[in-house]
Amino acid sequence: MENGSRVRNITELAQLAGVSPGTVSRALANSHLIARKTRDRIQAIAREHDFKPNALARNLRTKRTGAIAVVIPAKKQVKNPKREPICVSMLASISSALTDRGYDLLLMTADESDPRWLNRMADSGRCDGIIVLGQTNVQDQLGEITEGYDPLVTWEPGTSQGRNLDAVNDSDADGRELVNSLFGRISGSREAAHAVA
Repeated sequence: MENGSRVRNITELAQLAGVSPGTVSRALANSHLIARKTRDRIQAIAREHDFKPNALARNLRTKRTGAIAVVIPAKKQVKNPKREPICVSMLASISSALTDRGYDLLLMTADESDPRWLNRMADSGRCDGIIVLGQTNVQDQLGEITEGYDPLVTWEPGTSQGRNLDAVNDSDADGRELVNSLFGRISGSREAAHAVA
């Protein structure tokens, strides 16, 4: 392989570095099981050859998707169009907070024709958690799913339904608080989290 050419997988990088693929994997994950000098050398070779680990392979290994689903109301569900800018602002804030944590945002709408849409989404394996924005018409279903699916938070502007996060009027702070609450639940919190604006 030419100096500076693109490396396609861990096996090719391991051959260049003269180590096993497992050593490369651990070095790229910055594992302290690999000596600092070896880690630095492997990481330098990876940069030199523009190597980026395969996200799908990493996700299979870690049993994480690296994505959070954000469910927004379908157009016909929006009862107050004046709230749409609030949801858009909240969505931007959530996206920024997820990016800061190295997560992708999976944008979805509720399937009103399927009463079990939220259960199907939670069981799909497509995301590590769900944030539901402005879904007042599915409160019963949200209550049912929170019994068995921990990484779920909801936000409904202008209501007092459910348990509340500290409500603030700043969409950026609200979005970051929702993400923080969700990651608290992902790491083991048991109480359902709900927010109001």
